Amino acid sequence: MKKIFDGYAKVEKNIYMLVLSLFFIQLVNASFGLLRNYFMLDKGYKDYEIANFTSYNYIAIAFIAFPLGLFIKGRKLKKWFTVSMSVLPFIAMMEIYAIDHRIDYLIKISMLCWGIAFACLSATETPYLLLNSKKENHSEIFALIFQTFTISTILAGSIHYLFKFTIPYFSVDRNFLYLFSFIGLGGIYFLFKLDKNEITSEKIPLLKAYKSYDWLVILSVIFPSTIIAIGAGLTIQFINLFFENVHHMKSDMYALMLAVTYVMVAFVTILIPSIKKNHGYHIAITAIQVLAIIFLFLLATTEWYKEKWYAIYFAMIFFIIRQPLMNAAGPMTSELSMHYVGEKNRELVSSLSASIWSGSWFFSAKIFEVLRAANIAYSSILIITALMYCLGVGGYQLLIRRYYKKIKLGLIEPVNANTSAHF
Repeated sequence: MKKIFDGYAKVEKNIYMLVLSLFFIQLVNASFGLLRNYFMLDKGYKDYEIANFTSYNYIAIAFIAFPLGLFIKGRKLKKWFTVSMSVLPFIAMMEIYAIDHRIDYLIKISMLCWGIAFACLSATETPYLLLNSKKENHSEIFALIFQTFTISTILAGSIHYLFKFTIPYFSVDRNFLYLFSFIGLGGIYFLFKLDKNEITSEKIPLLKAYKSYDWLVILSVIFPSTIIAIGAGLTIQFINLFFENVHHMKSDMYALMLAVTYVMVAFVTILIPSIKKNHGYHIAITAIQVLAIIFLFLLATTEWYKEKWYAIYFAMIFFIIRQPLMNAAGPMTSELSMHYVGEKNRELVSSLSASIWSGSWFFSAKIFEVLRAANIAYSSILIITALMYCLGVGGYQLLIRRYYKKIKLGLIEPVNANTSAHF
């Protein structure tokens, strides 16, 4: 265990400042992921209407992230994510107000603004972290980035549940969301702690972008991510609706379940860099994701016997096991992608990933809206997600093989000295 934490001790202080600021923003993000759908249900919106509103969250990122990735190449990145993280809590408060008063146009505007701010954040944070840190620390850094959402989800879920018994005023979904939006402003403090000297990448003129980037390499990384993103968009953003409509789980119990789940996610995510270094990407990505898909399918089947008293408990068990497995692979797929494409392509790949994930989630939200309006069962939607994951994991497996082949040929420098053991 000491060996595992020694790796995190080597991460630069500057990186920890950015990770801490991201944590405060993720508190906002996690609280909305937990409660926004419940809040909208309480205000009388149907699940397919919620899906329609949610799509506005992602359409802005889909259109903005790609050109932004071309533009920021070789430029200072700190100002982009500083502005984004500073305005996101205020956008969140505007959205809460709009939902509370059922101002539909303002809900759409606030979700569009949220998407724009997150596009700027998503496109710049990862390239900044990689450029301003040592390569041997990258596995731990990616794990830390993913931990910001994990730990914030644990806190948001557990605090919301405890407020029900200690401070009932803040257990109300609206009030809780306002509170966490305000807390999100705390991230600004850590942004001012970042070093002023920022390392930037080599600038590529916009007019030469078509021939300056390795487009085939970029597309090979984007393909599996896109397939998984489409499937994930059908499930992740609406999983609380599944528990509410199928198993009648209320927001406080869902928050507690998610908090417990993400304790396990946090533990597995801490271990995943060590797993990768000892066993390679085949285990750290492929094997773990295959197990996650199996438990997602089992979760879907609980709707088939939802009238049984034990159905909700099986659903909780399958969900609690599935989440850590699927989340654990996230830092490693990001690391694999960034090292596979090389330094020259990283800003663009980071922006493209944000654009594709958000674009996919936009279309997924629209698909979910149509399916639920047609009264298609949640189990069918979850099974579609599992099938999409199968295709995506297969794509990552092919990418892993090409990655190790490139190392053998000397085309890519291995991240760790013992990488050759995993060919």
